[in-house]
Amino acid sequence: MTVVIHDSLSSRFGKQVERLLEKGASEAVVQAKAFNALLPDFRIKLRRLYLHYLKWFRRLKRDPVHKAVMKNLRRFMDEKEDMDYEEAADAALDRRKFLLNRMFQPWPVPKNEEEEEEEEEEEEDEEDDEKDNES
Repeated sequence: MTVVIHDSLSSRFGKQVERLLEKGASEAVVQAKAFNALLPDFRIKLRRLYLHYLKWFRRLKRDPVHKAVMKNLRRFMDEKEDMDYEEAADAALDRRKFLLNRMFQPWPVPKNEEEEEEEEEEEEDEEDDEKDNES
């Protein structure tokens, strides 16, 4: 999401700069004017993005997987290991990676329609053979 917003704003800023350069202003003046013209949009996008992250962090604090990772992280920092935050975070994620891996499971691959039809025909043939054998 952040990358999309950045790309969108960078694109708009670049177009604004090009338009102003065509009018003959200097590079420094053009960049300042373009930035100031887009400043209200930048601020709106920043507030929306910040709100999104605030809501996400709130949900994350209640998540049991996050709690387990944070418990390990604090233990690595406080107790035996005496690690700094970055090192403890890496170690905690490594220790709890199986919990994170469970969040994403592989999707079953749907069979092709042709394969499904062939299997249905085979099942029908098997049922017919069973009926013939019973008779």
